[in-house]
Amino acid sequence: MPILARGAALVDSSGTLVTADAGFLRGLALPAEAPAPAWSDRAAREAGLAAFLRGEGPAEVPVLGAAGAPLTLERHRAPWGLLLVLRADGDDERLEHAARSQGLGLQAAGLAHDVAGALNTMTLQLALLGEKLAGAPAARHLGALRDQIERVDRLVRRFREVAEPPPAFGGLDLAALATEVVAACGHELQRRSVRVGLEGAPGVARTQAAPERTTRLVLGLITQAVSATPDGGALDVRAAGLEGWATLALDHAVGAPRLDLGYYSEVAAAAAAALGGRLTRITEDGRERVTLQLPRSHQG
Repeated sequence: MPILARGAALVDSSGTLVTADAGFLRGLALPAEAPAPAWSDRAAREAGLAAFLRGEGPAEVPVLGAAGAPLTLERHRAPWGLLLVLRADGDDERLEHAARSQGLGLQAAGLAHDVAGALNTMTLQLALLGEKLAGAPAARHLGALRDQIERVDRLVRRFREVAEPPPAFGGLDLAALATEVVAACGHELQRRSVRVGLEGAPGVARTQAAPERTTRLVLGLITQAVSATPDGGALDVRAAGLEGWATLALDHAVGAPRLDLGYYSEVAAAAAAALGGRLTRITEDGRERVTLQLPRSHQG
């Protein structure tokens, strides 16, 4: 059984479709209403599929999905017939990548928590040491250490707010979130001389969408936009509220083509849809414009 599937279906011993989930129907462009006849027609037209349903040959067969997308059907025997699993090449690898990213995120959040605790202890010890060395020449060095600890503490707190957003009264503020994410990308922006223009007053774009999932999506969109912007280029980030939508728009010049952009766009669009919103990506005249719309909070 694959670790990731686009959909699944049950067929009886004659190959007749008994039931199928929405992913299976959508993947193979079968009608939601009465899909069994359409499935039978396809099996009759395609000799390879018919033989596959009879249990002949390998347990996998290539098929064409909606819009001609190459897919694979896997066959799993059962006493009552067959379990069919629909998947696409690369799905397993993508899930592994997603699991790795999630694991790294959890580890990073734990690391930030531990570092914050260590910084608090160091700050307390420096305060005690400062009292004992008050007036001594070495005391001035403690001030420099204290400043650097406070700087690291600010960076860790900023990271934690992005990685683990606290509950927000009135909904998550996309303008404030974008500001935090851009600040977290500060080193990369400075290294590559990318200028960022932020527009959007606090509170104008509050969304009622789930905070953690929204944060992950916004983090991914902005970091992807930063990486795609050419060195020395500019990235415009604008948050706004319009009617029932909280909107975040990204606009930047297009650098080198990204081979994974199609998959990334597909995943991001699915994430936006799962949050009750939508994502559009337009590339023209050497620029890329990405617009995220999420349900607006009644208080934003």
